[in-house]
Parts: sequence; structure tokens; C-alpha cells
Amino acid sequence: MGFLVKALRFLVSSVLLTAVLAGCANIESMRSSGEFIGQMVLADLETFQCIDSVFIGSDFRESQIQELRALSHEVLSEALTASGYRAVAADGDFCVRASWIKRLSYYPGSFDSVDGPSVALRRRSHSKSPVAVRVSLTVEVYECGTDRLIWHAKLPNIFDAIQYDERRVSRSLQRAMRNFPPRNGSLVK
Repeated sequence: MGFLVKALRFLVSSVLLTAVLAGCANIESMRSSGEFIGQMVLADLETFQCIDSVFIGSDFRESQIQELRALSHEVLSEALTASGYRAVAADGDFCVRASWIKRLSYYPGSFDSVDGPSVALRRRSHSKSPVAVRVSLTVEVYECGTDRLIWHAKLPNIFDAIQYDERRVSRSLQRAMRNFPPRNGSLVK
């Protein structure tokens, strides 16, 4: 009987530990990546336009600037179209813009990296310096007529500059738009 009790305790402990670890692995997906500024009636927003990306900080290579502009426009347009908004070339109800920041910073928090917490921790433990050049992303949504900021998502230290690639850029933009609400006419605070 004692063996059965010990085996059952081991099984229960294993299941609980697995649940906790699985929950930790999914924390990144639960983090909020955007918020409304003030109050906005989504029913008033039907069309959008992507405006040119902004580049701040350390020098971006010209090839990176071109790629970031194209990917920002493509991914942001896809995300908003999938949420029920319609893209227009001019005079949209709201404008969306990506700001890419490249600067020297201390190691990011475990959940900042677009690659997930385990990759961020592993990369941090292999480095001799706590400082590196990192890329941050801010996506902002403005009312086109008034230029009033209505929503933003800030993703600090999303990846190390040395890790720059198209996949990380696209995933970063997708993560920024994750919590932008679909067009459904509700009031958002």
C-alpha cells in the first residue's frame, strides 16, 4: 500500500509541475501588447491607412530601413484587414505607424523578446556583457483628421540588433497588433 501512495504522490507532483511549467511557457502569449488612450467608439472607425515608419536611434542600414518599411506596411495592413477594417490610400478614419528604435540597452526582461522567455534567458546566460544594441517597436494608431493618438503598443527590446531577420520583424509586428480589437462597433476605454 505504501508503494501505491508514493507512486500516486509522484504522479500528482509531476502533473502539477508540468502544469506550472506549461503556464510559464505561455505567459508571453497572455501579456497585453497594446492599449487605448482615452475613449473611442470603434463603430466610427472603418478605414485605415498605413503611414511611413519612423526610425530612431542607432544607424539602421538602408537595406534594413527599406525592409522594415515594407514589412511594417504589409503586416500591419494584414492584421487590420483581418480584424475587419478596410485599407485606403488616403483619408482613412485612422492611421497606423510603426516606430523602430535601435539603441544600446541593458538586458531585456525575460518576456520582452519575441523569441520567448527561455530563448531570452539562454542568450543572457551566454553573454559576458549585460549591454547590447537592441531593437524596440512601438505601433501607434491615430485619428487621421485630428492626429489624436487613440491606441499604442510598446514592445521594448523585442530582439537584439544582431538577431535582425525578416521573421523576427514580422512576428514583432504581429505581437504588437495582437490585442487591437476587431471592428465591432463597441465602445473602448
